[in-house]
Amino acid sequence: MSKTAFQTLSKPIFLPYICTAMNKRIIILFLAVCIGASSAFAQRFSVSANFLECLDFGTLNAEAAYAVGRHFSVSAGAKFNPWRYGSAGSGYLQNCKRTFNAGMRYWPWNINSGWWFSFKGQWEEYSRSLPVDKGRSEAGDALGAGFSIGYAL
Repeated sequence: MSKTAFQTLSKPIFLPYICTAMNKRIIILFLAVCIGASSAFAQRFSVSANFLECLDFGTLNAEAAYAVGRHFSVSAGAKFNPWRYGSAGSGYLQNCKRTFNAGMRYWPWNINSGWWFSFKGQWEEYSRSLPVDKGRSEAGDALGAGFSIGYAL
């Protein structure tokens, strides 16, 4: 009896993988940051999460920033994705990652309000595979830098 791709993906086998003590601590820390973000004071300190990132196979992420002047803030963030879907026989669907970044933002008008420009450095440990590429996966470390522009409400 052959399984369709949907049947394979609907039965994730990630429970043994995510139930390690380290993974539990990271998930608890992530939830604490998100819950605490509602009561954080935005005058000097901010906490943020990108909820669209969760569409990337459930990637958890958070970032904290601290204002060091009227126009500059420093930030540090992390992303974590331990989930694997599928089986060894049919192939895994995964985008596992552990990412850490640090950077600074320039705010032309006021901190945590309006447009900003940022520069950051990032390190990532990753493992990616698709069921269509049976037996083929990509894993390693990546180091990079980026420039971005955004708007804060």
